[in-house]
Amino acid sequence: MATIRNSLSDQSRHRGARHATGSTFVVAALAILLPGVSAEAAENGAAHYPTGTNTIVPALMPSPGTSLWLNYITYYSADRFNNSNGDSAVPGYKVNAVAEAARLLHTWTAIDGVSWTSGVVLIANHANLHVPNRSGSGGGFGDLVVQPMLLTTAYGDLHLLGGFDVSLPTGRYSKDTLVTPGFNYTTVAPQFALTWLFTKELEFSLLSTLGFNSKNGATQYESGDYFDVDYSMGYRPIPSIPAIQISWSDISSSNSLTTSSMATAF
Repeated sequence: MATIRNSLSDQSRHRGARHATGSTFVVAALAILLPGVSAEAAENGAAHYPTGTNTIVPALMPSPGTSLWLNYITYYSADRFNNSNGDSAVPGYKVNAVAEAARLLHTWTAIDGVSWTSGVVLIANHANLHVPNRSGSGGGFGDLVVQPMLLTTAYGDLHLLGGFDVSLPTGRYSKDTLVTPGFNYTTVAPQFALTWLFTKELEFSLLSTLGFNSKNGATQYESGDYFDVDYSMGYRPIPSIPAIQISWSDISSSNSLTTSSMATAF
């Protein structure tokens, strides 16, 4: 899609925003180029990991020898872009974006209770953006995310995960375009996650990630490294259908009704 990271990664800057997601994960959305807005540490305020998205059972992987396909859909809209003081920074700002990510996971083996899973995420997205004296829309395939090693283990109902993602600059990019699908740089992001299923209905999950960015060859800008911690409480009203879940997360600028993504194990 085009990158909405200015919206998805920092939702606390937007008031009156609505965010509905059909599960959670790397739907690293739109890289929106905002003229006259400070990028601070990250170029255009964007990053490959969209804060708040991977908060539903992030530490659960398929069983050894099996694969799992997941599909994530996120819709986002906002009519305000705030600066660090909470004041509106872009008069007339408006954005609408949708992203879909297909994630394929395979668990190769397990040794002494530790499983090794690999994954790949293909992202498609589209956005419409309006700023003063300029507007734009665009979409397409975003940057490819590769997950070479995700190690998981469990202690009863407590599940733990450690591993890393690599986001590759495969998406279309133009420094002169307002909305562009890719970021044009590589990010390596170690991560740690836990999921505690303390009842059949209730879940607590947490994911932390640390991102290291390469330089954007088109702009010669190198975004600063970032550290992110997300958590959520989940409630499954129908235990016999665990795919239906209502979650509350630390992203407080909007309330969302979240259902698990469509999944196929094979």
